[in-house]
Amino acid sequence: MFIYCNYKVQHGVLQLLEALLKQLAFHRLTSNSIELLREKRTEWGRGTLLDTVTTILETEIKTYSRVVIVVDALDECFPEQVQRDLLEKLRSLTINSPAKLMVTSRDIPSIQRTICADIELEIVAMECDIKSHVKARIFKDNMLKRLITKPPSMEDNVVRTVVEKARGMYVGEDRHYHCANNYCRFLLAQLHMDSLADESNRNAILRALEKLPEGFEGTYDDAMERINQQSKQRKHMAYRLLSWISYAFRPMSLIELRYALAVREDMMKMDENDLDDEEFLISVCAGLVTVSEGSRQVGLVRE
Repeated sequence: MFIYCNYKVQHGVLQLLEALLKQLAFHRLTSNSIELLREKRTEWGRGTLLDTVTTILETEIKTYSRVVIVVDALDECFPEQVQRDLLEKLRSLTINSPAKLMVTSRDIPSIQRTICADIELEIVAMECDIKSHVKARIFKDNMLKRLITKPPSMEDNVVRTVVEKARGMYVGEDRHYHCANNYCRFLLAQLHMDSLADESNRNAILRALEKLPEGFEGTYDDAMERINQQSKQRKHMAYRLLSWISYAFRPMSLIELRYALAVREDMMKMDENDLDDEEFLISVCAGLVTVSEGSRQVGLVRE
């Protein structure tokens, strides 16, 4: 069973435990607990519901010989009290039962204290992984592929430099930021490749390569500079898009964002011909915007 935490969509402890119960229901349930829970849901208060769901989970888990509960990206579950309450409930499910608990998270001291894991494993992005990612990006972009792969020495130079820039990063004047998780290093490499993709000839790529910053602060500044150097129309669209994403009360899907951006003061009705091209919208933001594959939700890249 698993719980996937996402900073864009927040849930309470009750909802997360009910998600685990739903996963069990897809396999098998040995009691009529789901029916009872459905009948009494409107009558019981939140505390009673939470205790009941926990008890049902405990009972059902004991009917299995082995159960693994995985919580992915606990650091994206807010607020901290929800993190603590969720872990407390999940730990109770592992007492005198066949259940094992695995939690993944960024290296955050408060979460480390909360988890107190029996076994801790640090996940570090290997240099070969970053190198494969950079090479795949080169071959995915037709212009980069034409400019960089010939001669081969240039491709080697680009890959080596981007990997080195993503190896270690500094934040502030004296504080070293150890980027031990895959997301940070891959994200920095991705932003560097976005920067190189804006160049139109080999010498320009080489000059940009020399100026690639070593940290996120400089990389974000570089992305904003690329946005500001665009045409007036593209720059205006980028700022509108970033504003919508930043100030929206909830995560927006790409189609919702396209409709929002298409609205004009004098508009009486709208059709699909008013919607901006998807690739155009993403490209004007110089790599600062991502679209999730499944939900197609639009969000900002972040450290």
